[in-house]
Amino acid sequence: MDASLPQVQKAHQALTVPPFLICQSFPTAAQRALVALLDKAGALVGPGLCVPQAGEALVQNPDCDLVVLTYCARNAVADAMSEGTLAEHALAQWMTETGALLSLWRQNRRRVILLQIDSGGTQSADLAARLGLDPNSALGREIAALPTPAQDPVILCLAELVLMQSAEAHALCADFAAAGHDLTPNPVSGSVNVAAAAALYAAQQRGARMQGERATHDADQIRVPELPQEEQQDAASLLRQQELLMTQLRAGQAGLETLYLRHRKAEADNAALRAELGQARQRLAGVRRWTHDFLRRLRLAAGRKGD
Repeated sequence: MDASLPQVQKAHQALTVPPFLICQSFPTAAQRALVALLDKAGALVGPGLCVPQAGEALVQNPDCDLVVLTYCARNAVADAMSEGTLAEHALAQWMTETGALLSLWRQNRRRVILLQIDSGGTQSADLAARLGLDPNSALGREIAALPTPAQDPVILCLAELVLMQSAEAHALCADFAAAGHDLTPNPVSGSVNVAAAAALYAAQQRGARMQGERATHDADQIRVPELPQEEQQDAASLLRQQELLMTQLRAGQAGLETLYLRHRKAEADNAALRAELGQARQRLAGVRRWTHDFLRRLRLAAGRKGD
């Protein structure tokens, strides 16, 4: 234990003591800020881990606990959806990672601590105490002061609906609740008010639309300052040159189009002539065959008369 760290006075509240390993499941900006604070205070063994790295880290550090920061299924799925992930994929990701965490916990029950914190991150009043730190210390106050971004209630509704349709997800939630420690200030329970969420979403859309219209109006009010006379003359000269070049370009394009059309017409005429030539050759071959046959018959007739 690092004696320089502010230790919690009530030992029975602590789930671990620093220094410890830390792992982030579906990390948010607030989670990363918490890890940065703990790392700066010397409460961590090594950098923050992701779930696939946790098992090996436990083997390499047999004297350290592993604290896993995570949060409830609905908020995890909603966060993934808010970043553009499809609802089904977000649910599948959460189930895969939660299953891996539960497997890791079952293999190391005494050393793996699953902490379900608020989705924004960390401002639970007793989080510092549960981590073996003094909540009244400067570090404890910094942890409690970390911000909690609000989640979109409409996306929360969709996430809850996706979870309700999966029996396996319900079972994972129950298993995780039994294995972990819920430190959320306001644990998620019950259903989100869909009507209120829809009303809030509509208000947000109206506000965004009004803000966009206001920005457009402000842009229209901007006046471009007049240029000095010399710069105006240079600009006018450049404009005339540009117009001349555009005129020449259009003329060149028109000439190319004319040549192209003539070429296409010549190709069509050549194709027609080749077809007529082929037909004439066929007729000539027929005449030759008829002439050859006629001469053969004449010779046969002349031979019979001679006999």
